[in-house]
Amino acid sequence: MFLLILFVISVHGNEEADWVPRQFCCSCNTPEDYVYREALVGYDTNLTSLMDPGEGCRWIFKSGTTECCYSDDPDQCEYQTHDKENCRKNQTYIVHPTYPTRECVLELFKIGHKDDGEYTQYTRSFNFTIKLTVSKGTDWLKYSLIIIATVLFVILVSGLAGWYLRMLFNKSKSKKEARKRDEE
Repeated sequence: MFLLILFVISVHGNEEADWVPRQFCCSCNTPEDYVYREALVGYDTNLTSLMDPGEGCRWIFKSGTTECCYSDDPDQCEYQTHDKENCRKNQTYIVHPTYPTRECVLELFKIGHKDDGEYTQYTRSFNFTIKLTVSKGTDWLKYSLIIIATVLFVILVSGLAGWYLRMLFNKSKSKKEARKRDEE
């Protein structure tokens, strides 16, 4: 507790001062204690929490059907439920502590929908949970479809206008030829 007070005092005046004690003190995990994050399918994301350096760096992931444990020390996950078939493999994530800033970072590579859920960094002194929502990130698709539809519409209108002008030209040409024949 004394270290917590010193740490909070040391960051006082920093714009993240409100962020630090909130993360460090969240042990009751009421809905207000959750941090909500969004990630896009196919991209990498980092989840960061403060940590107690003596306890190490460990994240517990829970979704509707899966529970996983990710840690920088495999012994920390020894007694945790870990669905080996559905959890990420070692090459698809990195857990690393950053001791100077007392942070525990979980790097997830190429996010997928199976990564949607709650990530909790457990320690004896606090629990901190991030609710990660994974979305397709289809904004580019929506805009590209609008652009394609607009281009196709312009091509269609141009084609119809060209066809109509060609018909008028042919009609005018045939009238001129008919007049010439009538005059002869």
